[in-house]
Amino acid sequence: MYALPCDGATRGDRAAPAASQTYLVLRLALGYGELQAGEGTGLRALLGVVRLVKLRQGEPWQPADVYGRSLQGLSLNLVVRSVSESLPFYERALMLRRLYSDEDFAALAGHGLRLMLHADHTYSRMPSGERAAQERLRGAGVEIRLLGLDPERAAAGARAAGGEVVLPPTVFTHGWRECHLADPDGYVFVVGEPTPSPAPAVGDVRLRPLRAEDADNVLPVLDDWWGGRHMTPRLPRLFFEYFSDSSFAAEDRETSKLLGFLCGVFATGDTERAYIHFVGVDPSARGSGIGRLLYEAFFAAARMAGRTSVTAITAPVNTGSIAFHRAMGFQVVPGDTVEMGIPSHSGHEGPGTAHVVFRREL
Repeated sequence: MYALPCDGATRGDRAAPAASQTYLVLRLALGYGELQAGEGTGLRALLGVVRLVKLRQGEPWQPADVYGRSLQGLSLNLVVRSVSESLPFYERALMLRRLYSDEDFAALAGHGLRLMLHADHTYSRMPSGERAAQERLRGAGVEIRLLGLDPERAAAGARAAGGEVVLPPTVFTHGWRECHLADPDGYVFVVGEPTPSPAPAVGDVRLRPLRAEDADNVLPVLDDWWGGRHMTPRLPRLFFEYFSDSSFAAEDRETSKLLGFLCGVFATGDTERAYIHFVGVDPSARGSGIGRLLYEAFFAAARMAGRTSVTAITAPVNTGSIAFHRAMGFQVVPGDTVEMGIPSHSGHEGPGTAHVVFRREL
């Protein structure tokens, strides 16, 4: 909250306060009411008097008590090292509208949120200011969540403003597609939009690491899942036994029925790459977003492992797979031939074969 002079000054004589001028800090608590100051009320003694440093020259945009009384419900106030350096992040990444700013203070609004920024020096005598000054990254353990913004656009705005994209846009099973952004002081904002609800026939889906015993459920039905194509030799049991840290299963939370799986690996010779070897979804559960959930889980695991790109392949005849990978952000890697109208790599999986190779940056 902005501070008010309390040493007998009136609104008509608030020009360029000195650094040592005494200010009275009024805090409005969630709109439950307001405190009225009058002669003989002893309000100064009740709330206490602190000395705050102000760098602003001239009049603010409006008296602090007027703005304070305009706040209702929950508002957010962050103590930052520099108001001017923080503003681009809040305007470009979070797309908030600036109401006012100076060297000491900024007021922003948008998405139903009223946000205030106070520079460190304005809180130098306040307990929260002393604590903030001791922390390299502020707000540790706190996520400020903002639902309803495109995470891709927010992440791009954060990069343009010099902020940090802690986690790129990712789909989570808690119903958000979100990115995690840090402002110049380390405050973390989780920005995203809700994901579509799964099809009712699928029910509640749970993701977990692939297990060795899943092979006994997958391999007998694998060819049927692929419309009779002989796919079993392409999926050795070793993927179920030795790659659980990079492979995932999707199952119905109530019945534990296996609805889909993904087998992936993290390259050992190239520590920046990851590879998706095989993905399958039960035909009865297709179209419900399970494939996307499996891919997003693999992307998140690859990032945690320090990988920066993911590669996958498919047959040129598999137009559904090609469309899916493009929708997931993959690019087709140029090849040495064209099959079915799409660039392909001849001999990629042995003589007489041709495959489409995809690559996606994380």
